[in-house]
Amino acid sequence: RSLDGRFIFAAGYGREQFEVYLRTLFSVFGYWYLIPETEPLGTGGAICNALSMISSDPFIVVNADTICDIDFNALLDNHRQIDFPITVPNADQYRNVGVYVLTKVAMQIAAANLGPKFDLDDAMGNFPKAGISVNWYPTTAKFWDIGSPEGLETFRCLRKDQAERRA
Repeated sequence: RSLDGRFIFAAGYGREQFEVYLRTLFSVFGYWYLIPETEPLGTGGAICNALSMISSDPFIVVNADTICDIDFNALLDNHRQIDFPITVPNADQYRNVGVYVLTKVAMQIAAANLGPKFDLDDAMGNFPKAGISVNWYPTTAKFWDIGSPEGLETFRCLRKDQAERRA
């Protein structure tokens, strides 16, 4: 999500179906943009591909296969107080929760060092070598990796159980 209220999505495989879903979801609220990928770029490469569309700096990135119950205002406050170019919320001994606060210059440096196709995990190891500090933000926020059929099913069962308890 761009801090100015826009949502920017990068999509490769299945982007036509994703676009139909976005049109339904965002017809009610907000501006959104879909940046198509003609080839897999990795999360970092996709972000760099979309930098011209991102009007805020810093900006928040949430992995599409992650659901995270994090307080984004507290995260941004911490990012601004620490004043590092990158903030990565983590839980359980530096386990990334799929959320990032990034700056354009940090992503441009990563692309210069890693090329146009890279994952953010690769960039995290490269940033200190390039003199870019990473703020590892400890969080107790619950998060679910729904990037696998098993992870998605676990999340669905949890939500179903919660709904049944409320009824």
